[in-house]
Parts: sequence; structure tokens; C-alpha cells
Amino acid sequence: MKRPNTLAQDIKEITGAIYGMAGIMDADLCRDANEGEESNLNAFDQGCMLAAMKHLANLASWMAEEIEENEQRMAEIAAQGDDREGEP
Repeated sequence: MKRPNTLAQDIKEITGAIYGMAGIMDADLCRDANEGEESNLNAFDQGCMLAAMKHLANLASWMAEEIEENEQRMAEIAAQGDDREGEP
């Protein structure tokens, strides 16, 4: 299992990749809308990029859930430690 800081950094990199791919698709779609310019990405390319974005978004979501679970475990451990401090 990775440390939460590493997972958080991975999530930042994933969201950056998704944002970058969205920018590429947006720029390509603008070309398609301009008269006389052809888009560089065909329907297959766009489908591949969308599939990659969905996969990356799901991975980031899973990582965020892992961080939440780790935080809950740490809170439970801390609460157990607080309970034990009052014992003789």
C-alpha cells in the first residue's frame, strides 16, 4: 500500500493527464468547426481518448477512496489510543 501523500500526488498527475487530453480534444474539435480545416483526430482516436479519460477518472476515484479508508483507520487507531490513556 502506498502512503497517502504518494496517492495524492498520483491523483494530481491523473487529473492533469485528463485535463491535458480534454484540451487536445477541445482544440481538435475547434479545428473541425473552422471552415477549411480538418480535425486531426478521427472518431476512433476520440473514442480512445475518451476511454482513457474514463479509466483515469475511475483510477483517481479508487485512489481517493483508499485515502479516505486510510484516514478512517488512522482516526479509529487514534480514538483507541485516547480510550486507553484513561485506563489505570
